[in-house]
This record gives sequence, C-alpha cells and structure tokens, in this order.
Amino acid sequence: MKMKRQITIEPAFDKRSDIPGKDYGICACRIFFAVIGSKGAISVNFYTNWYLQSTIKEYREQGIYRNQLSGGKESFKTKIDLEKDSTPIKAGSWDYHSKKKRFEGQSFIKECRYIGIGKKCYCDGSYLKADKYLILLLEKGSEGVFKQLEKDYKIEFGKK
Repeated sequence: MKMKRQITIEPAFDKRSDIPGKDYGICACRIFFAVIGSKGAISVNFYTNWYLQSTIKEYREQGIYRNQLSGGKESFKTKIDLEKDSTPIKAGSWDYHSKKKRFEGQSFIKECRYIGIGKKCYCDGSYLKADKYLILLLEKGSEGVFKQLEKDYKIEFGKK
C-alpha cells in the first residue's frame, strides 16, 4: 500500500481584534506531518514557539507573554516564566482522519486538509500520543516521524 507523505508548515499569526467573534489571538508557526492513504490519514503536529517579529517585539517591550494554548483568556506570563518553561518545540496532537465513521455518534467535519474540502472527515486524536513523536523528530528527523505514522496508519485502518 503506497501512502502519500506530507509536511505542512503553517505561518505564525497575530489575529487579535477587539471585535467580538473576530479575536483569534496569536499563534506560533506550526509543523504538521501526515501520511495519507485510501482510508484516511494519520497526522501529528508540533508548536514551534516561532512567533512573528512584531509579536516578539511587543512582548519584549511589555515584558509579558500571552499563552497561545489558552485562547488568550487572561493568561499572561512574565518574561521570566516564559524563559523558564518554554522549549523551542512542543508536541501538539496526534490525529486520525477517517473517511468512515469509527464509532457510534461520531461527528464529522467538512474542512479537512487530508480527506478533502467538502468531504466527510471523522477525526479524533490524542495530545498524549504526540509526545513520542517529538522524541522521534528530535532523534530521527522526519523519516522517523513518517515511519511511525505509517505504522499507526496500519494499526488504525488495518483489517478488523
């Protein structure tokens, strides 16, 4: 079974707004790895802590940092906290993207980068499972990540 390998790097952004419903906060650059086959896809993503230069400048001037994972809800950290607990890259989530429902009551999305826009994608995942991929990335690079994603694809979508 031939699977397509894909790496996507999403840019950092600053989409803060005072308009209700239009404040999307800030986010660092993210890296997505995926293997895509006939039954769906398996993906893992990483947060890089690579922010826009304007955001970095603002935070340095203010001496504070807004936690990207909190959705910007009053979660300010001091510069010392940022330097103490930040790492250059963090595991995001591991996810499967299935063309078919995997369990009763599972909902679907129509905006899937792996299944296709307008097609049903039944997605679920784990933040804890992504941690082992970060170790693989650091120790074995992209090849290590892709080999494990391919193994996981066979487990998730194999014959039952």
